[in-house]
Amino acid sequence: MLFKKLKINEFAELELKELKRIARNISGIVSSLAILFYEEGNFYTAIYLARKVLDNSFINNGIKGEVPFISYPFPFAVQINKLCETYRIHPLIVTSLILQESIFNSSIVSRAGAIGLMQIMPETGRMLSSRLKINNYSPNKLYDPEVNIKFGIFYLSNLFKMYENDIIKALAAYNVGEKAVDRWVKRYPNKEQDEFVEDIPYRETRNYVKLVLRNFEIYRDIYK
Repeated sequence: MLFKKLKINEFAELELKELKRIARNISGIVSSLAILFYEEGNFYTAIYLARKVLDNSFINNGIKGEVPFISYPFPFAVQINKLCETYRIHPLIVTSLILQESIFNSSIVSRAGAIGLMQIMPETGRMLSSRLKINNYSPNKLYDPEVNIKFGIFYLSNLFKMYENDIIKALAAYNVGEKAVDRWVKRYPNKEQDEFVEDIPYRETRNYVKLVLRNFEIYRDIYK
């Protein structure tokens, strides 16, 4: 009966409006759950849920509120901002790196044994503790967000100095180590940054650099 009373285009328009209404209701529930998980410190689940809302094609245009900030959160802003001011690194670069390394999970351990927010290897932590003159170092200290962030930012700042503030090479070195990056610099001495990224021979490192840079662009757009 409805098809007889309405033209097909009119019927489709009504259906679309109803689907939008349902999508907004569902998205509102998911957004609320994302906020709850964020407040509990479960950033992985919060990010997952918030991005589900952002991916919803019915409400993606002009979405406002807390969802974008939960999708790309800045949960350790006080510590990061303070240390980045000291070591002269953009805080959103560090946040972009942490998102890629650990999704803000301070208790995570990689298959290789890297620990915490900025995924620091125990031996690297020992070296950094010596350079920072921190006594009584043990790998367990890397689970402490303040210690882990301090070590990671200090290490990253040294990579920036080593590669003359070249963000591509610094991020690549953070992922794979200075020796590999030094080999690539010798192999491609005059490459532009975009070309250098594409010529990184390790796919994992190449993708890592691209993803951190993508995170950085999104963070800068959200946090202005």
